[in-house]
Amino acid sequence: MSGKLLQLLKEGVPGLTKVAVLWDETIGRNQLDATAGAARAVGLTLKPLSVRRAQDLPGAFGTAARERVTGLVVLTSPLLKLPRFGGR
Repeated sequence: MSGKLLQLLKEGVPGLTKVAVLWDETIGRNQLDATAGAARAVGLTLKPLSVRRAQDLPGAFGTAARERVTGLVVLTSPLLKLPRFGGR
């Protein structure tokens, strides 16, 4: 799944070269490793942003800003689950 997501991101953002990937260290590296391989396959540099708890998020986004990434992928995790808007 991450390979297709990165491919679409690259097609949708002209000149995209560096993508941040937000991942939860507490669930292991499998998703991160698969995403890193997919990034290499489409010619993107990946900047991993690891978090363990919600309090780590501001620092992760600060790192993404300093690194001047132009794309973001959020890996699956209970911690990183986005709220649903407009529904139950």
